[in-house]
Amino acid sequence: MTAQALTLTDMTPTETNADKSRRFWDRMARKYAKGKIADQAGYERSLERTRDFLATDQDVLEIGCGTGTTALHHAPFVRHITGTDISPEMVEIAREKIAETGPLNADFIASTAENLPFPTASFDVAMGHNLYHLVDDVDAALAEAHRVTKPGGIFITKTPCLGEMNAFLRNVVMPVMKRFYGVAALQMFTTRDLKAALTRAGFEIMAVEFHGTKGKDTRPFIVARRG
Repeated sequence: MTAQALTLTDMTPTETNADKSRRFWDRMARKYAKGKIADQAGYERSLERTRDFLATDQDVLEIGCGTGTTALHHAPFVRHITGTDISPEMVEIAREKIAETGPLNADFIASTAENLPFPTASFDVAMGHNLYHLVDDVDAALAEAHRVTKPGGIFITKTPCLGEMNAFLRNVVMPVMKRFYGVAALQMFTTRDLKAALTRAGFEIMAVEFHGTKGKDTRPFIVARRG
């Protein structure tokens, strides 16, 4: 008996980390949308500081926008803001917010951070928050952020540096999340590592600040300029 050749429809494609992350965040999206910000004062400080770099003639991008909360906070201060997220369900929630209350100068698109669907030098300001510890390839994701930002434009990130967390969280809690909860990637970099990655991507670091108001702050607020 000869083996029957498999057709493409018979094969199960290999699931990538991006597929796993998309599935995880789609599953979490509605619960995430109902959650409260753990450090509201720190969050508002970051919003306020970001606005120092925004203007009403700018096109702005938020990479990893989640349910669109931060993008919609910034929308009144810019010409247009676009949010991207790996999770189509997160994007759908963000679009529902626009449908309910506006604004009209915002839109949301499903996309990975490593492969943004925009021409080179599309945005005056780009930002990515609570994101880069979750991507497969930090250098590739930051290179994409650099690519879509205009020369001389601004990039802002506030991302957890898991390498600075206490040993129990780093060595026990994080691996459990990755193994049992479907979190596909967890990058254990430090603030120093993140600054070095931004420099490799072609950004010039302008400011590193800490806005947290509760305990040790391991999420540096970094402002950089695209070279």
